[in-house]
Amino acid sequence: MGMGRGMGIGGQQPVGLPPQPPQTPQMSKEDELQML
Repeated sequence: MGMGRGMGIGGQQPVGLPPQPPQTPQMSKEDELQML
């Protein structure tokens, strides 16, 4: 669950590009719920 913060948005992008930083804590939590 913790990785969701950084990999929630960055994980969707291809491995070639660097992972984007978490825009907001709220969106990070929403992404984690969607992945679950």
